[in-house]
Amino acid sequence: MTLRFEFEFFLSLLLVLFMNGVEYTVLFVFAATVHEVGHFFALWCLKIKKAEFTLGLMGARISADMKSLSYKKEFFVYVSGALFNFLAASGTLLFLSERFDMRAMFFFLCNVFLALVNLLPVSNLDGGYALECLLLLVFDPCQSFFIMRWLSFFITAMLSL
Repeated sequence: MTLRFEFEFFLSLLLVLFMNGVEYTVLFVFAATVHEVGHFFALWCLKIKKAEFTLGLMGARISADMKSLSYKKEFFVYVSGALFNFLAASGTLLFLSERFDMRAMFFFLCNVFLALVNLLPVSNLDGGYALECLLLLVFDPCQSFFIMRWLSFFITAMLSL
């Protein structure tokens, strides 16, 4: 597995550091890392050796050769990032039940936010890819593509209102 950084990643990180301060930036980056570790864990469980992790302006991206996987296994890879975010949020919630801490609350919110946004059934998000896997179990590829494009368009339009 390889790790790549795009130049824009460092620029966006500097901007966030400048605007929010180091402490909260590190917590957000850690929550995003938890998400990507979830995907890597799923790939590791499925014995996928070749994977590339790229950090860029629009976040992180994992590229792996999943052509040999069934749609159910692909679905597992796509939802595992959000699952790890929910697990981290649950652990943080247990910590918060003992005593309130603003940083822990921020970390909890980052994990919930990342999980929910990534699970949106919109193309190019984990939720869109996961839904496409489920659709391909029921429909042929043309029908799945058509359903995904219209659903993605509708949800994106509703979110932009």
